[in-house]
Amino acid sequence: MLKQFAVLLKKDIKLIIRHKFLLVMLASLVIYSLYINFIYVSEGTKPIETNIYVLYEEQEQNLTSENGYITTVEDEEALINALEMDSDGIGIRIDKSGNPDSVILYHVSEKSDNLKALYGLNRVIDGYDGLEVPISYLQKGDLELKQRATMASVIIFFEIAAISFLGVAALFFKEKSMGVIKLYGILPASKVLYISSKVLLFLVLEIIFAVLMCLLNVGVEYSLQILPQVVLQVILLSPIMVLLGFLFALVYNNLKQFIFAYTLIIVMVTSPVFLFVTTSLEWDGIYALPTYYAYSSLYNAMLGNPNPILLYSLACIVTILGLTITNYNLMKREIERG
Repeated sequence: MLKQFAVLLKKDIKLIIRHKFLLVMLASLVIYSLYINFIYVSEGTKPIETNIYVLYEEQEQNLTSENGYITTVEDEEALINALEMDSDGIGIRIDKSGNPDSVILYHVSEKSDNLKALYGLNRVIDGYDGLEVPISYLQKGDLELKQRATMASVIIFFEIAAISFLGVAALFFKEKSMGVIKLYGILPASKVLYISSKVLLFLVLEIIFAVLMCLLNVGVEYSLQILPQVVLQVILLSPIMVLLGFLFALVYNNLKQFIFAYTLIIVMVTSPVFLFVTTSLEWDGIYALPTYYAYSSLYNAMLGNPNPILLYSLACIVTILGLTITNYNLMKREIERG
């Protein structure tokens, strides 16, 4: 059995290399890493729609903005508590004469901090004259690291959901055109091993991709902290997406028909998750999508706050077993049909 599995795995590896699938993954890694390091982070640090918390000394004022991003707090304790809950926020003290006394931030970088302070003052004070206001820091923040981890989680999830889903289908249809599937109707080969070799191959590739994505974009020190949980999420998610891709490849007759399922699942199911998990937008329907829980688990693992894993792991294992049985039966039907 081990020898047969090794032969199947070797065959799949040769197909992956021959059709330059590894180059696609490498290109994705390089392009996305360049985007995170040179475009996303620099754009993401701009304080657009950042929450602003204002403390007026001995004044009773109700300050609101047209977008609801400015909040008046009652005292110093409320101001500090608000910033502790919202590390990206801006705290501004206004003295008795109505002039800014200080700006309170979580420290990120000098350039980013000055930009945020200027932004907050211009939003709160009409006709702000640009006079320098001292900045006070609560502690070192992690805004840039959070942004890097957030985008890295999006890319890793997309790589698992999209590339594995499409890759295993392309592999299957290629083998089908080569007559490999027909041989399984003649030879005493194990269908489970055939499926397992593809699951293992894509799982290893996705783990390598996730590890490199973390190391290149969130740094070695932070990566060492989060990688055990991130790799665990990949181990749970990758087989599901590979088995789903394999299932739809067995349902459809060719790759052109398969593209419909690919578009439906990737665009319609994963896109809302990225939109409503990583932004302030709200939609109750998001909780009905299984991909919401899959991405949330990976996202929180990337931020160093992993979700309770037991129930989620059990759900993933049950799903993997169910998909394996379904694929086994569908492949048996495909062989008999051939």
